[in-house]
Amino acid sequence: VEKTDVAFVEGAMTMLAAQVPGRVLEVNVEQHAQVSAGQLLVRLDPADFAARVARARAELQAAKNRVAQSVAAAASASAEAKSASIEAERAGRERERVKSLFDAGASSRQQLDVAGAAHEAAVAHVRALELRAEAERAAVADDAPIHQAEAALTEAELALAHTELHAPFAAFVGRKNVE
Repeated sequence: VEKTDVAFVEGAMTMLAAQVPGRVLEVNVEQHAQVSAGQLLVRLDPADFAARVARARAELQAAKNRVAQSVAAAASASAEAKSASIEAERAGRERERVKSLFDAGASSRQQLDVAGAAHEAAVAHVRALELRAEAERAAVADDAPIHQAEAALTEAELALAHTELHAPFAAFVGRKNVE
């Protein structure tokens, strides 16, 4: 049996660190201990990250609510435009009636002007409501705020998940720099 004081051990060394900054709550490994893949090594305080997740969820819900408001506003404006269109038709018939009376000499120029202005105002009101409905429908079509809020939520959830550091593979712990 030969003895020697000279021995070489070959191995790879991998440095592990949390992907997010935070206060360490737990260290579940000792130096020179064997760990298995997926084993929890370090847990950071998740409180700030959990609050970010809650805020991101609230912002996503707010974005969805704004879209729902736009849908309702578009429907409301469309309904108002239909109602105003009926009034515009009535004002148009009134203008024609007053014009017939004016042509027959039974109505004044002022009455004709008032009836004409009422019709023009009613038509303009219809157009304004149609444009408002169109603008609201355009706001509904732009779902970018919802996508942004969903991305922010995903990012916050990912950061929260990173408060736990797990062993990526089975190995022996060399030196640890956290207690």
